[in-house]
Amino acid sequence: MRRTDYARTVQIDELHRLIDSVNGKPRYHVRFTDGTWAVTQSDASFAYAIGNPEFQGVDLRATFTPAGRIRNIAIATPDAP
Repeated sequence: MRRTDYARTVQIDELHRLIDSVNGKPRYHVRFTDGTWAVTQSDASFAYAIGNPEFQGVDLRATFTPAGRIRNIAIATPDAP
């Protein structure tokens, strides 16, 4: 059985850039307000988005890989499931 990505609504509590990178892309350790966490390899647009004050203290819709890594993240909209 193939595992698929899953989405959930989160708020970022802490964000730390890790020392290493993969293929030149930085990696981040992200802790959410519900106590869960994820590590993500990101591109520049993702790094800008999660460092943007607009994203602080608001609900975010994140899609995670089956391994629990962040695939993408955006400000949640009221119609998001």
